[in-house]
Amino acid sequence: MPQILIRSHKSPFTVADADTTYRQNLIGNNTGNLVFSQAVYRLLSTADNDLETSGLARSHPRVINSRFDHVVIPLANAFRSTYIETLDALSSLIEQLTIPVTVLGVGEQASLGGVYKGADSVKPATKRFVSAVLDHSPSIGVRGERTRDYLNSLGFGDEHVKVIGCPSMFMYGPDLNVEKKVESLNVDSAIALNVSPYVAEMGPISLYAAEHFPHLV
Repeated sequence: MPQILIRSHKSPFTVADADTTYRQNLIGNNTGNLVFSQAVYRLLSTADNDLETSGLARSHPRVINSRFDHVVIPLANAFRSTYIETLDALSSLIEQLTIPVTVLGVGEQASLGGVYKGADSVKPATKRFVSAVLDHSPSIGVRGERTRDYLNSLGFGDEHVKVIGCPSMFMYGPDLNVEKKVESLNVDSAIALNVSPYVAEMGPISLYAAEHFPHLV
């Protein structure tokens, strides 16, 4: 049975309260990380696979090489200046592995206008990371055409860069289907709202939601 190590801050089957989640940072600073990592876990959950999760931050390559047959790394907007340290750490780990490595859904950071001022500073770390991955895999899965073009500009051809989108889009199979359980929200709706405190625009949205939906959490 293949032993697969998935980079994830927690297993989907690990139940943790808010305090534990905060103290141990089980969301990796962003609840969105749980969405795509859980999607990958679900996609790989077959009778033929034995899965384990790890943040990889403290993982030793010798232990991974001896215990696992494959490493799967789902990512989001990892090609950004504030992520260089983590990206380099992942590269250092991958470079020491002797088993296959698959990267799913990695993307380039960009503004709504399509320009990212820190793009040049990320190039060395990006090239090192992608090169390390391609030494262990025939291709790397990216979020969209923009990231593909960015990697093309760094010398990585389409034969090695595959646009697959976010893994969460195919969590339940090849066809994305959104099914609404109710027609609309009302005063009795139970709503959970997650807010990034550094995004000022969420202030008015949060206040509006709290005023109109008394069961808001």
